[in-house]
Amino acid sequence: MSNITFKLNRSYTPIDNVFIDEYMSKPDSALFSLIYIYACRCAYAGFDASNESIAKALGILESDVVKAWRYWHKQGVIEIHKNKNTVNIEFLPLVSHTEETENKTETLPETESVDKKVLEKTQFTPADISSIAKRDKDLAQLLELAQYKLGKTLSHLDTQKLVAIHDQLSLGNDVIALLLTFAGDKGKKMRYIETVAQNWHDMGINSVEAAEEYLASIDKSNMIMRYLALKREPSVDERKYIYKWLSLYKMPTDLIRFACEKTLKSAGASSFPYCDSIIENWHNQNINTLEAARDADIEYARANKGVSKEKVAQVKKPSGFNNYTQRDYDETELENILKSKND
Repeated sequence: MSNITFKLNRSYTPIDNVFIDEYMSKPDSALFSLIYIYACRCAYAGFDASNESIAKALGILESDVVKAWRYWHKQGVIEIHKNKNTVNIEFLPLVSHTEETENKTETLPETESVDKKVLEKTQFTPADISSIAKRDKDLAQLLELAQYKLGKTLSHLDTQKLVAIHDQLSLGNDVIALLLTFAGDKGKKMRYIETVAQNWHDMGINSVEAAEEYLASIDKSNMIMRYLALKREPSVDERKYIYKWLSLYKMPTDLIRFACEKTLKSAGASSFPYCDSIIENWHNQNINTLEAARDADIEYARANKGVSKEKVAQVKKPSGFNNYTQRDYDETELENILKSKND
């Protein structure tokens, strides 16, 4: 079979909506946007251009064209590859930065800050990251996995976040890969991944086994929230309590439910610290079944029932009225008393 040649006759230049919505609207980018659009037109038409020819076509200074390349490179929109006699401009995929705002509505640890460790923002350019990935095969595989699991080409900002997680948190590549897989399956974004990674670092979760236990606790978190009459996602601190109950204390869910019921009854509110004190007390007493917890409650009630009666007897003192010794009268004596008073 002979080879097939494809040819696309295009009389227009497609411009990404992200560029129109988020880059052209910047006050200092009007002229640079014009240069970007013309460069796209050259790329799609398949012909080369120079700074001089672009400046002549647009009626602007050649120095403005040079400034435009620097500007868009800094913005993460293009990559500049310099050879001996030529310069290649690579147009990078654009991802909406408004996703960061959308991610703030996600519930998890990402809505709250983690005090113990805050990732430092990296200042790597796309070229820097490309160079690092070539030297570090593990990082290159994580970047590729992230794109596959999240179903998109990573933005420069997302790539910087993943590099920071890899370099600063010491979670291990397998743990990060597990997190990326879980986040992708749940439809989460990089903001979620970044916050969970910080949380795991602070909690000492640095093995696949510990990470799997934590992820299993996430699946049960909403159920436990309902036990406490809460109709929302748990916060970072609340997830830490749930992780401790399920993964560290190995408490069954029916026992956690019993603790939640006791909390609502005794505390009168959905208090995680109060519920934690109940579960921690059971853990210290090696109580790990619902039956054992109920038996402990019965024994506690019996023990305190006798003590309370003794205390009441000791504290209760007779009043002056009760100190008076009352006489017992029969009916005949009472009638005589009444007659004498009437006379």
